[in-house]
Amino acid sequence: MERTRPDLLLVDVEDLGADGEQLLERVKRDDRWRDVPIVVATHLPSNGKATSVLVPPRVADDYVTKPFRVPELLARIHTQLRAQTELRSARAALAAARAELERAREDVASNRQIVDILNEVTGELSATEIYRILVRRVSRALSLSRCSLVLGSSADATAVVVASFEEPATPNLEIRLDRYPEITTALETQRPDMLRPDP
Repeated sequence: MERTRPDLLLVDVEDLGADGEQLLERVKRDDRWRDVPIVVATHLPSNGKATSVLVPPRVADDYVTKPFRVPELLARIHTQLRAQTELRSARAALAAARAELERAREDVASNRQIVDILNEVTGELSATEIYRILVRRVSRALSLSRCSLVLGSSADATAVVVASFEEPATPNLEIRLDRYPEITTALETQRPDMLRPDP
């Protein structure tokens, strides 16, 4: 067992002697073998009934009485091996879930720091400065030569250009919405409207 980890232990308790139970307890307490199922082969007591005294739960996962029948023994072995596989899978899934939870916690902590920084920065900026930053960043990200931030409502006849990338000095320019159908469509549908330049 020190050299090669077994998949299952089939033990004849009579062969282990008086210290057999203590030996099996040591195996169960060792992290290297805690998932290795132990099947004990034992004689029935004189009353013909197997009891928990014969096979303590802390020592054995299952037992088979001697003289045993091979089909029964194989069935018990297969059951324990299947249970061992399921246990390993469950522990692996649990470890993966814990790792994912830890990553999520780290992401939350990182995002919280980013939000704190943004709150601190934007808290010292005026609305106009924030609008200018937005159009500048959007223009650079999408490689646009023209980008404006317009505040308006579909119920209004006019809207206000609060920031413009191509003309940053333009302050709060009022525009008539009927001259800009793409803006009107976006306001009415609450969805982006792609405006393509003329060829």
